[in-house]
Amino acid sequence: MLSARHGRGRAQRGKTKSDAFHSHVRAPCIRWYIKMNGDRLPDFFIVGAPKCGTTALYKYLFSHSRIFLPSLKEPHYFLEDIFVQGAVLSLRDYLDLFKNAPPYAMLGEASVWYFYSDVAIRRIMEVSPAAKIIVILRYPTEAAEALHAHKVFNLTEDIANFEEAWNAQTDRAAGQRIPLHCDEPFQLQYAAVYNYPPQLRRLMEVVPAEQIKVVIYEEFFSDPQRGFASVLDFLGLPREGAPPFEPVNARRNPGNLWIYRLLAAPPTPFRPALRLAASLSRRFGLRLGRLAALAVAAGGAGRPVLRSEFRTEIDSHFSDCVSQTEGLLGRAIPAWQAKSATITLEKELSGGRAMRSTAKARQTP
Repeated sequence: MLSARHGRGRAQRGKTKSDAFHSHVRAPCIRWYIKMNGDRLPDFFIVGAPKCGTTALYKYLFSHSRIFLPSLKEPHYFLEDIFVQGAVLSLRDYLDLFKNAPPYAMLGEASVWYFYSDVAIRRIMEVSPAAKIIVILRYPTEAAEALHAHKVFNLTEDIANFEEAWNAQTDRAAGQRIPLHCDEPFQLQYAAVYNYPPQLRRLMEVVPAEQIKVVIYEEFFSDPQRGFASVLDFLGLPREGAPPFEPVNARRNPGNLWIYRLLAAPPTPFRPALRLAASLSRRFGLRLGRLAALAVAAGGAGRPVLRSEFRTEIDSHFSDCVSQTEGLLGRAIPAWQAKSATITLEKELSGGRAMRSTAKARQTP
């Protein structure tokens, strides 16, 4: 069996002997090592969620004169229970990301799968109890759709239609229908990735409330200057000249679906050769799927319109997630309520039509 640090899937974990080992043995050793070598850990972490504007916030903060962020976004050093391609595995390599930081700068990093991980934020707090945590949340239906589009473009999702990919989640959770280029199949569980309440509870259990900043994607980007100022206030930094709030990491779609399908789901006779090529590319630090995507990347940033019945279904699926998230945050999220209001209205109209139809049938002699 692969170790938790290198496994392909996700191990469901609670508080175990391993957690006790980390808190009482490994974490003190890490703190001692850092002190003896004059290193520093980040003062704040942007922990997720994926496709919720973390790259944009990272780049906006990168421009601040009092902040140091490494050029490598998403080192994912504190992940242990899930595998993410390109994660930094060595403590020395991780600390070296910050070695050029000026002494006056606040250090930060952004790794979007920390929020989803069962253990990452706990590990962070064990070694850096004063760390501040920033999480950005987006309306889950649209975040899930954006993650799917991102993975399609990178050829780590071979079902280009989001509705079909959504319906494939059960099979994929059982290890079936995993795309050829996908080393991170847990990321295909779109419903679980954007099930915010358990992730928020886990965050709130280990991080003091005053060290948590939850940013709502729709609110931040409706007024990025105000949203950015709020983040700086949370970090205790001056509001110096605002950066240009330009779109970052915009959605891209495959430009040539024929080439995309050939690369993402090649004919059976070609699959062994492609698996070998993918294995060799990873060994040399390349991403075959990403390189192949560049050959298909003539697509624009538009997004396909979801079938209305499916949009209703997925919004309904996430309705409890929305209400529980609001409860945990102790506030309403008007932007999310506006998006789900249409679904509620459609349900009421559908229910009314059904009642009228039943009543009419009863009146028919």
